[in-house]
Amino acid sequence: MIMLGGLDERDSILLKDLAKNTVTENKYGLLENKVENQEWSVSRRLTEQFGVRFTDKVKRRSISFGKLLAKKYREINDGDSPVKRSQFVQGTTRSVNCYYLSDWEQFGDELLKEQFGDVLQSDESDTE
Repeated sequence: MIMLGGLDERDSILLKDLAKNTVTENKYGLLENKVENQEWSVSRRLTEQFGVRFTDKVKRRSISFGKLLAKKYREINDGDSPVKRSQFVQGTTRSVNCYYLSDWEQFGDELLKEQFGDVLQSDESDTE
C-alpha cells in the first residue's frame, strides 16, 4: 500500500470495514451465525434498514437518540456499554456505538420508531 501513496485514516477504516464485512457476511464460512454478528450504528440502521435520508435535522436528532439508546442498552446489560467502532463522521474519525441485530429487535427499533416516527412516515410517503 505504501507504493500506492499510503493510506490515510479514512482508507484504513474502509479496509477494516471491508474485512469485517467479509467475515460477518460469512463469505468463507467463518461464522455460524452471520446475521446475529452484524453491528449497526444508529446512522446505518436509519439509512439502510429504514431508508431515511440523513439530513441535518436527522443528524442532530440521531446524536440525542444515540445517547438514549446507549442508556437503554446499559440498563438491560447490567451497566455494560455498547460495542464501539471507528466510523468516518463529518470529515473525521469518531468512535460510535454499534448494536447487534438482537439489540435492535429487542428494544432499538421500537425506540427508533418512537423518536423518528415523523421522519420515517415522511420518507415512506415520499416513495409512494
